[in-house]
Amino acid sequence: MPSSLTLDRWLSMARDDVVAIDAADILHEAQANMWSFSPHDDAPQDISTAGLVHFITQIMAARRSS
Repeated sequence: MPSSLTLDRWLSMARDDVVAIDAADILHEAQANMWSFSPHDDAPQDISTAGLVHFITQIMAARRSS
């Protein structure tokens, strides 16, 4: 798997993020668990389709384990 500095940085931030569970307020729960990633202008050259698939797979695994 080719490494991407951008995706590696995003993964380290997202992997440590707390999972919010709020049965009384589903909107709060959804907003608390929402992420947004914005690449810098030079980052798209660093991001491949395979790298993005790997990133998403790693995020899903981290969220399932927490």
